[in-house]
Amino acid sequence: HNAFDYTVSVVENDSNAHRLVVRASIPFASSTLPAEVERGRRLFYSAVDPRVTRPELGGVSCSSCHPDGRTDGLSWVLPASGDWVSHGWTPSAMPAPRNTQPLWGVLDTAPYHWNGDTADLPALSHVMVSQMGGRGLSNGEIGDLSSYMKTLSPPDNPSRALATPEVLQGQRLFAERCTSCHSGAQLTDAQLHGLDVAEGRLDTPSLHGVFATGPYLHDGSVASLREVVRGTRFTVPEHDQRAVLDDAQAAALEAYLKTL
Repeated sequence: HNAFDYTVSVVENDSNAHRLVVRASIPFASSTLPAEVERGRRLFYSAVDPRVTRPELGGVSCSSCHPDGRTDGLSWVLPASGDWVSHGWTPSAMPAPRNTQPLWGVLDTAPYHWNGDTADLPALSHVMVSQMGGRGLSNGEIGDLSSYMKTLSPPDNPSRALATPEVLQGQRLFAERCTSCHSGAQLTDAQLHGLDVAEGRLDTPSLHGVFATGPYLHDGSVASLREVVRGTRFTVPEHDQRAVLDDAQAAALEAYLKTL
Protein backbone atom coordinates (compact mmCIF):
# COMPACT_ATOMS: atom_id res chain seq x y z
CA HIS A 1 0.00 0.00 0.00
CA ASN A 2 1.72 3.15 -1.23
CA ALA A 3 -0.26 5.78 0.65
CA PHE A 4 1.48 8.79 -0.91
CA ASP A 5 0.93 7.52 -4.45
CA TYR A 6 -2.57 6.06 -3.98
CA THR A 7 -1.45 2.72 -5.40
CA VAL A 8 -1.09 -0.90 -4.34
CA SER A 9 2.00 -2.78 -5.47
CA VAL A 10 2.11 -6.47 -6.28
CA VAL A 11 5.42 -7.73 -4.88
CA GLU A 12 6.95 -11.15 -5.49
CA ASN A 13 10.05 -12.84 -4.19
CA ASP A 14 12.55 -13.39 -6.99
CA SER A 15 14.43 -16.45 -5.76
CA ASN A 16 17.05 -16.14 -8.48
CA ALA A 17 17.87 -12.51 -7.68
CA HIS A 18 17.31 -13.07 -3.94
CA ARG A 19 15.22 -9.94 -3.66
CA LEU A 20 11.65 -8.67 -3.81
CA VAL A 21 10.47 -7.44 -7.18
CA VAL A 22 7.50 -5.18 -7.88
CA ARG A 23 5.46 -6.89 -10.60
CA ALA A 24 2.66 -4.35 -10.87
CA SER A 25 1.48 -1.06 -9.39
CA ILE A 26 -2.28 -0.66 -9.30
CA PRO A 27 -3.81 2.82 -8.80
CA PHE A 28 -6.92 2.85 -6.64
CA ALA A 29 -7.54 6.59 -6.16
CA SER A 30 -6.10 10.04 -6.73
CA SER A 31 -5.47 12.92 -4.41
CA THR A 32 -8.23 15.46 -3.92
CA LEU A 33 -5.93 17.82 -2.02
CA PRO A 34 -4.55 21.06 -3.47
CA ALA A 35 -1.05 20.48 -4.85
CA GLU A 36 0.72 22.43 -2.09
CA VAL A 37 -1.21 20.57 0.63
CA GLU A 38 -0.34 17.22 -0.97
CA ARG A 39 3.35 18.16 -1.09
CA GLY A 40 3.23 19.29 2.54
CA ARG A 41 1.50 16.06 3.54
CA ARG A 42 4.31 14.04 2.00
CA LEU A 43 6.91 16.09 3.88
CA PHE A 44 5.00 15.62 7.15
CA TYR A 45 4.67 11.84 6.89
CA SER A 46 7.82 10.78 5.08
CA ALA A 47 10.52 9.00 7.09
CA VAL A 48 12.72 8.48 4.02
CA ASP A 49 13.00 12.03 2.68
CA PRO A 50 16.59 13.26 3.34
CA ARG A 51 15.33 16.84 3.59
CA VAL A 52 13.44 15.81 6.72
CA THR A 53 15.42 12.94 8.24
CA ARG A 54 18.31 10.49 7.88
CA PRO A 55 16.70 7.38 6.43
CA GLU A 56 19.93 5.37 6.64
CA LEU A 57 19.73 5.67 10.45
CA GLY A 58 16.14 4.47 10.61
CA GLY A 59 14.42 7.72 9.78
CA VAL A 60 11.70 9.57 11.63
CA SER A 61 8.95 11.81 10.32
CA CYS A 62 7.02 14.70 11.81
CA SER A 63 4.17 12.24 12.28
CA SER A 64 6.38 9.94 14.36
CA CYS A 65 5.75 12.22 17.35
CA HIS A 66 2.71 14.09 15.99
CA PRO A 67 0.51 11.36 14.45
CA ASP A 68 -2.16 13.10 12.37
CA GLY A 69 -0.92 16.32 13.95
CA ARG A 70 -1.85 15.07 17.41
CA THR A 71 0.42 14.03 20.26
CA ASP A 72 2.14 10.74 21.00
CA GLY A 73 1.55 11.25 24.74
CA LEU A 74 5.28 11.07 25.48
CA SER A 75 7.90 13.40 26.92
CA TRP A 76 11.20 13.55 25.04
CA VAL A 77 14.72 14.60 25.95
CA LEU A 78 15.93 16.46 22.86
CA PRO A 79 19.11 18.37 22.03
CA ALA A 80 18.82 22.07 21.32
CA SER A 81 21.28 21.80 18.45
CA GLY A 82 23.82 19.44 16.90
CA ASP A 83 23.48 15.68 16.90
CA TRP A 84 23.02 13.16 19.69
CA VAL A 85 26.48 11.61 19.49
CA SER A 86 28.42 14.84 20.01
CA HIS A 87 26.75 15.76 23.31
CA GLY A 88 28.24 13.05 25.48
CA TRP A 89 25.60 13.64 28.15
CA THR A 90 25.71 11.95 31.50
CA PRO A 91 22.39 11.13 33.20
CA SER A 92 22.80 14.08 35.59
CA ALA A 93 23.37 16.50 32.71
CA MET A 94 20.51 15.45 30.45
CA PRO A 95 18.14 18.22 29.30
CA ALA A 96 14.71 18.31 30.90
CA PRO A 97 12.02 16.27 29.13
CA ARG A 98 9.44 18.09 27.03
CA ASN A 99 5.91 16.83 26.48
CA THR A 100 4.85 16.49 22.82
CA GLN A 101 2.35 19.21 21.91
CA PRO A 102 -0.43 18.88 19.31
CA LEU A 103 -0.08 20.78 16.04
CA TRP A 104 -3.67 21.79 15.27
CA GLY A 105 -3.90 25.58 15.14
CA VAL A 106 -0.20 25.86 15.91
CA LEU A 107 0.47 28.30 13.07
CA ASP A 108 -1.44 30.93 15.05
CA THR A 109 0.40 30.36 18.33
CA ALA A 110 4.01 31.46 17.68
CA PRO A 111 6.55 31.38 19.27
CA TYR A 112 6.92 27.62 19.24
CA HIS A 113 8.21 24.98 21.66
CA TRP A 114 7.79 25.03 25.41
CA ASN A 115 10.60 27.53 25.85
CA GLY A 116 9.47 29.71 22.94
CA ASP A 117 12.84 29.41 21.20
CA THR A 118 11.42 29.29 17.67
CA ALA A 119 9.90 32.51 16.39
CA ASP A 120 8.08 31.28 13.28
CA LEU A 121 7.47 28.30 11.05
CA PRO A 122 10.52 28.80 8.77
CA ALA A 123 12.71 28.57 11.87
CA LEU A 124 11.27 25.12 12.54
CA SER A 125 13.41 23.81 9.69
CA HIS A 126 16.26 23.66 12.20
CA VAL A 127 14.34 20.91 14.06
CA MET A 128 14.66 18.69 11.02
CA VAL A 129 18.39 19.37 10.96
CA SER A 130 19.27 19.22 14.66
CA GLN A 131 16.82 16.61 15.93
CA MET A 132 15.79 14.55 12.89
CA GLY A 133 19.04 14.59 10.90
CA GLY A 134 17.60 16.06 7.71
CA ARG A 135 19.09 18.68 5.41
CA GLY A 136 16.28 21.14 6.13
CA LEU A 137 13.58 22.72 3.99
CA SER A 138 13.54 25.67 1.63
CA ASN A 139 11.08 28.51 2.17
CA GLY A 140 8.87 27.07 -0.56
CA GLU A 141 8.85 23.66 1.10
CA ILE A 142 8.08 25.27 4.46
CA GLY A 143 5.14 26.91 2.69
CA ASP A 144 3.92 23.52 1.52
CA LEU A 145 4.28 22.09 5.03
CA SER A 146 2.39 25.10 6.39
CA SER A 147 -0.43 24.50 3.88
CA TYR A 148 -0.81 20.94 5.13
CA MET A 149 -0.64 21.92 8.80
CA LYS A 150 -3.52 24.34 8.27
CA THR A 151 -5.73 21.32 7.56
CA LEU A 152 -5.04 19.73 10.97
CA SER A 153 -7.80 19.75 13.56
CA PRO A 154 -8.45 18.23 16.99
CA PRO A 155 -10.21 14.87 17.21
CA ASP A 156 -13.98 14.90 17.57
CA ASN A 157 -14.90 16.02 21.06
CA PRO A 158 -18.00 14.33 22.52
CA SER A 159 -18.20 17.00 25.22
CA ARG A 160 -17.90 20.09 22.99
CA ALA A 161 -21.61 20.96 22.96
CA LEU A 162 -22.25 20.26 26.65
CA ALA A 163 -23.82 23.13 28.57
CA THR A 164 -24.69 21.50 31.87
CA PRO A 165 -24.81 23.56 35.08
CA GLU A 166 -21.44 22.08 36.03
CA VAL A 167 -19.87 23.09 32.69
CA LEU A 168 -21.31 26.61 32.96
CA GLN A 169 -19.90 26.93 36.47
CA GLY A 170 -16.53 25.79 35.12
CA GLN A 171 -16.75 28.37 32.34
CA ARG A 172 -17.21 31.12 34.92
CA LEU A 173 -14.27 29.82 36.95
CA PHE A 174 -12.12 29.70 33.82
CA ALA A 175 -12.98 33.31 32.98
CA GLU A 176 -12.11 34.39 36.52
CA ARG A 177 -8.91 32.41 37.04
CA CYS A 178 -7.38 31.31 33.74
CA THR A 179 -7.82 33.94 31.04
CA SER A 180 -4.92 36.13 32.15
CA CYS A 181 -2.74 33.59 30.27
CA HIS A 182 -5.16 31.39 28.30
CA SER A 183 -6.95 34.11 26.35
CA GLY A 184 -8.03 35.05 22.84
CA ALA A 185 -9.15 32.86 19.96
CA GLN A 186 -6.29 30.41 20.51
CA LEU A 187 -6.60 30.37 24.32
CA THR A 188 -3.00 31.49 24.76
CA ASP A 189 -1.34 34.86 25.29
CA ALA A 190 1.70 33.59 23.31
CA GLN A 191 3.97 34.84 26.09
CA LEU A 192 6.75 33.34 28.17
CA HIS A 193 6.12 33.27 31.89
CA GLY A 194 8.66 32.97 34.66
CA LEU A 195 7.19 30.15 36.70
CA ASP A 196 8.28 28.54 39.94
CA VAL A 197 9.80 25.52 38.22
CA ALA A 198 13.41 24.60 37.60
CA GLU A 199 13.06 25.04 33.83
CA GLY A 200 12.34 28.77 34.12
CA ARG A 201 10.26 30.63 31.54
CA LEU A 202 7.74 28.60 29.58
CA ASP A 203 5.44 29.43 26.68
CA THR A 204 1.69 29.39 27.37
CA PRO A 205 0.17 26.42 25.48
CA SER A 206 -3.14 26.64 23.66
CA LEU A 207 -5.98 24.75 25.33
CA HIS A 208 -7.91 23.84 22.18
CA GLY A 209 -8.56 20.11 22.25
CA VAL A 210 -6.89 19.83 25.65
CA PHE A 211 -9.11 16.84 26.52
CA ALA A 212 -7.07 14.77 24.05
CA THR A 213 -3.54 15.93 24.87
CA GLY A 214 -2.66 14.25 28.17
CA PRO A 215 -0.39 13.85 30.00
CA TYR A 216 -0.07 17.51 30.87
CA LEU A 217 2.42 20.30 31.60
CA HIS A 218 5.76 20.93 29.95
CA ASP A 219 7.28 17.69 31.22
CA GLY A 220 4.19 15.47 31.00
CA SER A 221 4.30 14.93 34.74
CA VAL A 222 0.56 15.36 35.39
CA ALA A 223 -1.70 12.56 34.20
CA SER A 224 -5.14 14.19 34.29
CA LEU A 225 -6.88 17.54 33.94
CA ARG A 226 -8.20 17.10 37.48
CA GLU A 227 -4.63 17.12 38.77
CA VAL A 228 -3.90 20.23 36.68
CA VAL A 229 -6.77 22.23 38.15
CA ARG A 230 -5.98 21.09 41.69
CA GLY A 231 -2.24 21.70 41.38
CA THR A 232 -1.36 18.58 43.34
CA ARG A 233 1.80 17.60 41.45
CA PHE A 234 3.68 20.84 40.83
CA THR A 235 4.51 24.30 42.18
CA VAL A 236 3.38 26.68 39.44
CA PRO A 237 1.68 29.44 41.45
CA GLU A 238 -0.80 30.29 38.67
CA HIS A 239 -2.10 26.71 38.78
CA ASP A 240 -1.95 26.03 42.50
CA GLN A 241 -5.65 26.24 43.34
CA ARG A 242 -5.63 23.88 46.33
CA ALA A 243 -6.45 26.62 48.80
CA VAL A 244 -9.23 28.18 46.73
CA LEU A 245 -10.92 25.41 44.72
CA ASP A 246 -13.10 22.90 46.51
CA ASP A 247 -13.88 19.51 44.99
CA ALA A 248 -17.06 20.71 43.26
CA GLN A 249 -15.28 23.69 41.71
CA ALA A 250 -12.38 21.53 40.54
CA ALA A 251 -14.84 19.12 38.92
CA ALA A 252 -16.64 22.01 37.24
CA LEU A 253 -13.46 23.54 35.84
CA GLU A 254 -12.32 20.14 34.60
CA ALA A 255 -15.71 19.59 32.93
CA TYR A 256 -15.41 22.93 31.11
CA LEU A 257 -11.84 22.29 29.96
CA LYS A 258 -13.01 19.02 28.41
CA THR A 259 -15.38 20.99 26.14
CA LEU A 260 -12.64 23.15 24.62
